[in-house]
Amino acid sequence: MDYIISTIIISLIIVSILRYLNFKSLQTIVTLLALSIASPYVISAFYCQILSLGCAPDALDGLGFIIRSVVVFLVSLLLDFGIKNLSKKGV
Repeated sequence: MDYIISTIIISLIIVSILRYLNFKSLQTIVTLLALSIASPYVISAFYCQILSLGCAPDALDGLGFIIRSVVVFLVSLLLDFGIKNLSKKGV
């Protein structure tokens, strides 16, 4: 449950940054990809440095970072697409 909530929160933050900056299509995708790749490192630093939780190294950390980046990218892409379509309809 913690994984889902943190993924949604990070995705909402990324989408709000993208909507605030109002990039063109290609710049949006590149920025979304860069922020999605950076998000697992931010989450790890938050849990380890600020909360002092989960600082133990794990052999599968690299794989987890890659999977989390892909999941955050896809969720952010879907949220961005949905928000863009809702704002065009005027809802």
